[in-house]
Formats: sequence, structure tokens, C-alpha cells
Amino acid sequence: VSLDFSLNDIIGRLPDDMSAYVHLVDVQAFENNLQGPLPAKLPPNLVQLAVAGNGLSGEVPALPRGMRYFSVAHNQLDGRLPDGPSAAGLWFVSTGSSCRAYSLAGDSFDTTLITHASGYVFK
Repeated sequence: VSLDFSLNDIIGRLPDDMSAYVHLVDVQAFENNLQGPLPAKLPPNLVQLAVAGNGLSGEVPALPRGMRYFSVAHNQLDGRLPDGPSAAGLWFVSTGSSCRAYSLAGDSFDTTLITHASGYVFK
């Protein structure tokens, strides 16, 4: 199941626990006015999560093992990235993790995996 409500100027928060949505594999909610943290518990079979361009804050929760696309650029996310799939401040293809592509530009993370991120600030 895919859920796409991108580019709709939606104001609100994502639910804190989405783990019961076992059939949800794709969430596209970029360029809205979502606030608050990412869900603490994401759907277990989630493959794509695109929530770039919102007002999300806080830390990134543990990502599902099958996550392949993770875009949270241009939010106010910070903190330490979770173990497992990792991220960079621009499009980054990981060769050592189960997650293939990330977009975290404009956020602030504590990570040692970033070797070059010109124009981005990481804590």
C-alpha cells in the first residue's frame, strides 16, 4: 500500500506509532507543513519514506530493515543517526548497509559516515 499526500500544504503531525500499518510500503508526504517528530515506530515493511520539506524535528527513529529510499531533507531533524541504515547530507549511495539512498540535506546529524558534505553542517 502506498500513501501519497505530498504538495498539499497539510498541517499536522505524523502518528507516533505506525507499526500496525504492516501493508504500508511507501509514504510520500514531502513539501507540506508537518510538525513534530518522525514516528517513533515506522511500518515494519516500509521501503520508501519521503517527508522532505516539512517542519519535522527531533531524532530519526530506527529504520525498517527493508528501507530503500529515505528522504528527510529540509526539516529541523538532528541528533544521532540510528544504527543500521545510515545517512549523508546529500544524495548518498551506501555500499555497506541495507538502505540504498538517502536525502538529508539541510538537517543536522552526528555521524562519522560523512566524508564530504560541502555546504552542510553536521553536529
